[in-house]
Amino acid sequence: MILKWARVGVLLLGLAALGAQAADKPSVQVIESWFIHAESIGDVVAKDKGFFGDLDVRVVPGGPGLSPIQRVMAASRDGVVALGVDLPYNVIRARLSQGLPLVILSADFQHSAMRILSWKPIKSKDDIHGAFATWIGYDTPIKAVFGKDWAQHIEVVNQTGDPATLGAWLNHRYEFASGMAYNEVMVAAEHAKQPYHVVSYSDLGVDWPENVVFTTEKTLREHPEIIRQVLNARYRGYRYAFQHPEEAGKMLAKASPSLNIPFELKGLAKIYEIMRPLIGYDLGRIDGTVLTRMARQLANAGILPQNPDLHGAYHYVPSGVGWPPGAAVAGD
Repeated sequence: MILKWARVGVLLLGLAALGAQAADKPSVQVIESWFIHAESIGDVVAKDKGFFGDLDVRVVPGGPGLSPIQRVMAASRDGVVALGVDLPYNVIRARLSQGLPLVILSADFQHSAMRILSWKPIKSKDDIHGAFATWIGYDTPIKAVFGKDWAQHIEVVNQTGDPATLGAWLNHRYEFASGMAYNEVMVAAEHAKQPYHVVSYSDLGVDWPENVVFTTEKTLREHPEIIRQVLNARYRGYRYAFQHPEEAGKMLAKASPSLNIPFELKGLAKIYEIMRPLIGYDLGRIDGTVLTRMARQLANAGILPQNPDLHGAYHYVPSGVGWPPGAAVAGD
């Protein structure tokens, strides 16, 4: 009887230890810039496939009026390990202009996905004038194209209308509209009735990384291994999605049932191209030279202070995840 109760005691101690381990399991939030769709598929796949390992990761969708920066700051104040996804100029502007202790860790997109949709040819910025439609908070690149006198060339208006915010442009209410290569540009291809033009910002001298992952200085200082684990997992998720797009699409459908999955997978093929790092670099590479050039262009447009100091604004954490050559999604 004594032996029996001893065994029970050992079992109870074991269960208690397991419970303590579960209670101590690190809790992490990955706060997206927008609703869950193709651009956030890396986090969705990493969660579904268990790539986050022993971390208790919650993927938090974004949406209109939800600032990843403010949400990361709030979570950090509550003691939560939180990483956010946002545009690099939003993060740097919040750091330099508002004094928020934010640090960029990696970049999902090595090149801008944003395009200009136009009813007339554009050979230079001189061909752009009048109403220019974009979404609230996404007018920074076009302002940087012109510099401080941008208001003498364009009037920034809010982009609206179905399908997918291109309705007003499709009805010729304005000449120029913004479009993401993996979303609105594909919508235009389906719905435009007259010839139009798609112009890359890189052709106008503005080519910045997008969808950077960031956190607070405190979180980076106190939880470097957790951050490394999260970044490795989410970029493994992207690589897996590129290699197994149909399976990844099913995971995306579970995470966001209202999505048009064939459309999202078509967009994933576009994302594959803009995520490609230079040969020899991991997914998520951050190039400080590019960020510095971006900051100078923002200063020239009056968006950042002159001579912006990026010291401490970025801390590249290599993901350890290589580029998937010949992935199934390539060329779709």
